[in-house]
Amino acid sequence: MRSQVERVLQVAVRDRDDITVHPQICDLHQLIREAVDHMCLPDCESEAQIQLDFQAKSSELKVDPMHFSNIIHNLLDNAKKYSTSPPVITISTHIKQNKFLIDIEDNGIGISSDAQKHIFDKFYRVPTGNLHNVRGFGLGLNYVKKMVEEHGGTISLKSELGKGSSFRLQFPVES
Repeated sequence: MRSQVERVLQVAVRDRDDITVHPQICDLHQLIREAVDHMCLPDCESEAQIQLDFQAKSSELKVDPMHFSNIIHNLLDNAKKYSTSPPVITISTHIKQNKFLIDIEDNGIGISSDAQKHIFDKFYRVPTGNLHNVRGFGLGLNYVKKMVEEHGGTISLKSELGKGSSFRLQFPVES
């Protein structure tokens, strides 16, 4: 899974926006569970907790399963990397006003309001202070935003330093 994510992110480095999506009807709850399982099998710390709170009655939506999984994996990986204590991550879903909502909340270090303005910019990396184990190229959240938008959705962030972050993904529900 990680090599797949790295390959997609390398494509994102190119100046051309030539990433294509191949949407098909998928069970988003299943894709989220699989992303959590793939992330946790090789390297979850025993103290790490990922809680699933699926409230959406229907979770079938037309998405590209590979890119959707990469979106979830990237957000989970960031939540894990940007935590100084054992990570507690909650993923919840619900449907509101013809939108499928996914909230991914963590107890990490949080993001300053200044950094939040640039968080989705290509190559931007949040200064991490004393956290020295954080690797990356500043491409992940830029890719996430592009892929969410490619699926007709939006992404937003609420965060406070020392209190964690919450990403909200919204996808249109087809009638």
